[in-house]
Amino acid sequence: MKTILIWLVLSLAFALDAGAQSPPESPAENGGAEVSAPVPKPKIVCPEPTYNFGRQSSSQTVRHDYIIRNEGHVNLEIHSVRASCGCTPTQLANNIVPPGGETRVHVQFDLRGRRGTQIKSVMVASNDPDTPTLYLQLRGEIMPGPQAQPAAVYFGRVESGASRSRMFHIESQTDPIQILDVKTSAPDLIVTSHGEVPDSNGLRHRFELTIADSLREGTVSGQITVTTDHPHDGVVTIPVAAHLVAPPAGP
Repeated sequence: MKTILIWLVLSLAFALDAGAQSPPESPAENGGAEVSAPVPKPKIVCPEPTYNFGRQSSSQTVRHDYIIRNEGHVNLEIHSVRASCGCTPTQLANNIVPPGGETRVHVQFDLRGRRGTQIKSVMVASNDPDTPTLYLQLRGEIMPGPQAQPAAVYFGRVESGASRSRMFHIESQTDPIQILDVKTSAPDLIVTSHGEVPDSNGLRHRFELTIADSLREGTVSGQITVTTDHPHDGVVTIPVAAHLVAPPAGP
């Protein structure tokens, strides 16, 4: 009886020791998925990717700095910065951005010769696997240079004794202007300056066009050329047309 009892105790002790030393089951053996640690990576962020420069004169040059941040855990490497057109040169301060650091992309946009709404894009390529290309945008409205109101002076049919004068304005929608010179294509087209429009702060100038009495009948066509001090769009050309009707013949 003692022999059987001793044998049972030894068998139980051996089983407990073997269970304690056996390795734990792998995820594949117990039906679970293997969990791996996340791979550190950079994260490119621009707090304000769109810059609206508002309404500007075509004589201006827009300049802006975009802030680029790295909110990841390894260095952000910027491979290239490209604009959608050659009119928008770019400059990158640093192409390696450590975690928590930032750099700047400087953009310059020459507005000369452009009109209306403008939208330009800048592409920033980096080693961020989630956002390999970050898109920046530059947008706004370019106002034209000085213009004539009305754009053309058309008298239409001018009967004998009717007025041969018409008023027109030279206007700037952005910066004050000065009138440097006024010429007409024919000596019978006479332009008289009436100066700045009151309270216009140099934005509007008044003129009067008169067809000389020496022209009695027939079709009149020509143009007025007004030169201003606007740096890029300084010359305004205004077409002129009229049909003069001769006075009726006497009895």
